[in-house]
Amino acid sequence: MKFKNILRVKKFSHLLVKILLVFAIVSILILQKNTISFAISILRVDPSVVELENQALYNLRRGKFLKVFKKCEELLKINKKSIIAYEMLGVAYAGIGQFDKAQEIIESLKDVTKNSPLLHLCKGMVLHSQKEFDKAIDECQKSIDLDQDNPIAFYVIGRIYIDKKEYDKAAEYLSKATENEPGLASAYTGLGINYLLQGKIGESFRNYNKALEINQDEHIARMGLAAIFTGLKAYENAIGQYNLVVKKIPTYIPARQNLASLYLQIGRFEDAIEQSNEILNIDSNTPLAYLILARSHSYTNNFDEAVKNIKDFINIQDASFEGNYLLGIFLMAKGDIESSKKALEQARKIDAKQGNILIANALINHIEGNYSRTENYLKEARGLTPETNHSIINIFFTNLYLSQNKYKLSSESLKKSTGFITGFRPENLVFKPDSDKKHSYAHTNLAIFSHLNRWQDKAITECDAALKIHPKNPITLYVKGKSLINKKRL
Repeated sequence: MKFKNILRVKKFSHLLVKILLVFAIVSILILQKNTISFAISILRVDPSVVELENQALYNLRRGKFLKVFKKCEELLKINKKSIIAYEMLGVAYAGIGQFDKAQEIIESLKDVTKNSPLLHLCKGMVLHSQKEFDKAIDECQKSIDLDQDNPIAFYVIGRIYIDKKEYDKAAEYLSKATENEPGLASAYTGLGINYLLQGKIGESFRNYNKALEINQDEHIARMGLAAIFTGLKAYENAIGQYNLVVKKIPTYIPARQNLASLYLQIGRFEDAIEQSNEILNIDSNTPLAYLILARSHSYTNNFDEAVKNIKDFINIQDASFEGNYLLGIFLMAKGDIESSKKALEQARKIDAKQGNILIANALINHIEGNYSRTENYLKEARGLTPETNHSIINIFFTNLYLSQNKYKLSSESLKKSTGFITGFRPENLVFKPDSDKKHSYAHTNLAIFSHLNRWQDKAITECDAALKIHPKNPITLYVKGKSLINKKRL
């Protein structure tokens, strides 16, 4: 009996196995029927595609956008309709500042994908470029909600908060970007910018250097270091940083502009001229290059070139007060008084509340002997300029009154002119009439004006003209001495 039961169990087991086997076969057939397209698509995927996507994403999260372009190009050769390749291209284009192309990609994908973290990120970057800060943050946050491991999105939000001057929030998001991706050099650059804007030089310096440790081609960080060196008056270090950027990217105009401006600031005028000409070879419509050229030529006593370049600047920015004012005083330095008046009038139409226009007009009228009008211009200028500049206006009054033999008024103005040039003290100076004949002191005022504008050669020339009339005038002698020192003619 026991043996029979065992046989029954065995038969039942065999039957169960057969039933299960049949069920499994049927299930497989049904599954194959329902998922035939999926199975085929899996079979068609080239393993290299997954690898290329991963490599592109790896470079994207580190901000290496040029490498992203290369990988996406390879992906699109395999599959021209790769959505993820186009999404990454959109972010990469936005990352290098080509926002029009990024927007084109957004438009091309709007009916294909709706809720992709990369697409939201791309939209956020484009909106940031358009200064739509709140909308940009919203898009980047959507990207983060879909993918928490999203360093570029954190970075973009951080940069937006810098633009909004919300520096604590900027530091928070930029730090999150570095936590998500320690290899994202631009996030450390962002922190460097954020701290520099707050005057935290040490923190800024450390973060810029960290960015360059990760990527020697992080040029914004290098330019940030140059700005710090400039502020510390370590000019050669700053020049070295700018030159490294220019050497790597010869056509990068911002680096050349900063370098030219620094050369102008420290008195290396020929180098400033050379850099500015290089900029114009790259883009002849760069207004700052013409402005630097104009100023540099004026400092080297080449007012013909100064006038030519400032006119080129005005052709690009005709509503510039600075351009028209500089044209007026350059023409005055050349002796073209009528043209100078026209340019100064144009500057005054642009901004009538600038005291330096009135001073220039006062000097012109002093040259022409219109003393009453000169006095009115100087009084009006005193009302428009900060009190710290009143010593300059008072020395102009001093020479105006000397031209009219008004010694009491000139002495009163002289007492208020302490420091019109660094170190000048009038305490021991007393003006006494040496004749009844009136002689203009306009050349002395022009010499002072030229010296203050760093036109040392012009100042010396005007001093010499003044000393022919008044050989012992202490103010003129002092200005000439200062100008000769600045010219290194010790």
